[in-house]
Amino acid sequence: MELANTRTRYGAVAKTFHWLVALLILAAWPLGYFASDLAHQITDPDIATTQAQADRAALLFSLHKTVGVAIFFTALARIAWALGQPKPRLLNGDRPVEARAAETAHWLLYGSLVAVPLSGWVSHAASTGFAPIWWPFGQSLPFVPKEAGLAETAATLHYILQWVLVGALAAHVAGALKHHLIDRDATLRRSGRPPASPAMAGRCFSRSPSGRRRWAAARRWAGSRPNARAGPPRSTRWKANGRSRRARSPSPSPRWEAR
Repeated sequence: MELANTRTRYGAVAKTFHWLVALLILAAWPLGYFASDLAHQITDPDIATTQAQADRAALLFSLHKTVGVAIFFTALARIAWALGQPKPRLLNGDRPVEARAAETAHWLLYGSLVAVPLSGWVSHAASTGFAPIWWPFGQSLPFVPKEAGLAETAATLHYILQWVLVGALAAHVAGALKHHLIDRDATLRRSGRPPASPAMAGRCFSRSPSGRRRWAAARRWAGSRPNARAGPPRSTRWKANGRSRRARSPSPSPRWEAR
C-alpha cells in the first residue's frame, strides 16, 4: 500500500489519520458526556453525592481532556499532511451542488476537529479546577490567564462547537453511506484497503451505469485506457509468430494425395 495519496485513492498515512481521529472521537464523546452528568449531580445541592463519585468524575474528565488534546494534535497533523498531498478526484464531480456540499462539510469537519478540543483546552487552562490533563507539559497555555469569565466563555464555546462537529460528522457519514448504498461507487471503498487487482477496482465502480462512467473517466484522467489489455490481441500474436491456427494443422500425406 502506498503511503502517499494518488489521484484515485487515499494513501496509508491519510487512512491512518482518518480512522485514528474517528476512534479518538468515539472515545472522547462518551467520556465527556458521563463526566458532565456526574459533575451536574455533584454541584446540585438537592442530590446527595459521595467522594467516590467526585473521584470518578475527576477520572472521567482527565481521560476526556487527555483524549481531546490527542485529537487536537492528530487533527493538526492530518490537515498538514492533507495540504501537501494530491486529493483523490471527487466521483460526483458531474454534480456541482453535491460536490460543493461535500467539500463544505469536509472543511467544516476539519475546522471543528481543531476548534472543539482547543476551546476545551482554553477553558481548562483558564480555570483552577481539578482533573488535570495526563501529560508532562503542564496545565496552562501561553497567553491564557487564570480567569473565571474566560473559562466560562470557552466552556460555552466548547459546548456549541461540539454540536457543529456532530453535525459535520453526521453529514460526512450520511454522504459516505449515500455513495455506497445509492450511488454504489467507490468513494467509501477507496478509503479502505486497496483492491486486489485493477479488475477488482473496476468492479467497485461498475455496479451501476453512472459508476461505470466514473470508473472510465477516472482511468482516462489517470492516464490509462478503460479497456486496455496487457499485450497485443491473440490474432496479432499469431501473426507476429508467423503462424496461424490453420498453419498448425497437419498437411495431407502424399499417399492420400496420390489417391
